[in-house]
Amino acid sequence: MKEQDKHGSVSLKSFYIKRAFRIFPVFLVYALSLLALRAAGVVHVSNYEFFRASTFTMNYLDPPHRILEHLWSLSVEEQFYLIWPLLLVALTRRKAIYVCAAVVILCPMFRALAWDLNVNRTLIPRRFELIADCLAFGCLLALCEASLRRSTLFRRVITDLGASLACCAMLATVLIERFRPETMIVGRTIVSCGAAIVIMWLMNNPDRGFGILVNHPIPVFLGQISYSVYMWQQLFCMPTPGEPILLRFPANIVATFLVGIPTYLLVETKMIAVGRQVAFRFKSR
Repeated sequence: MKEQDKHGSVSLKSFYIKRAFRIFPVFLVYALSLLALRAAGVVHVSNYEFFRASTFTMNYLDPPHRILEHLWSLSVEEQFYLIWPLLLVALTRRKAIYVCAAVVILCPMFRALAWDLNVNRTLIPRRFELIADCLAFGCLLALCEASLRRSTLFRRVITDLGASLACCAMLATVLIERFRPETMIVGRTIVSCGAAIVIMWLMNNPDRGFGILVNHPIPVFLGQISYSVYMWQQLFCMPTPGEPILLRFPANIVATFLVGIPTYLLVETKMIAVGRQVAFRFKSR
């Protein structure tokens, strides 16, 4: 949106180049490491699981091994990157708002239908068409932020009390879902809406209370390394039932960060910089 406002257009080629250099190198380091560990007999994972992970379709597979299972969320992210930029460029912002609003309304209906039809319930909170509303809330927030800030009703919601109630609603929803999984049908909507309220409160109050905490250098650094840590955490922290455990708590947590931080410093940051340079060269041609 900033690029549209500044230049009147968006370079999708530049966007996708930067995303590729941001996402793929860390994933490749993890995947190649798993292949080496499999060759050594340390881990067990099929070629088909590697294929699904490499094509970013893991969110449509309930894998027998957990070692690549967490990449369902990365798959959702990549599918979002393929679809949303194209829509935003092809449509006016008003039409994009309508699309997001339709997604927010329709996705709970799709989840209810999937639950009723006994679709693999492990995949209901993972399949893109069933959780796209979680992403649509963020898109709506970006598209409507300026108009929302001018809304009297919105200002009444984005208060200390409103943010506190949103946190309570999210926590209650997550706890209830553990015992009544079917509540995810509307629970994901509640959590996404609550997250949007909390994000707006934090944007308005960076120097108060929880805003100070999340802007402290330590949480900021944890946010920066989160992708690399996310990539490695499954290997150490979520072993497949019945298979050997590499490390036990708390050594597994320590190992995740001991591998994740160097991956961030030596791979992720370097390749992000390369991606920006490559994208700039393509853009300047």
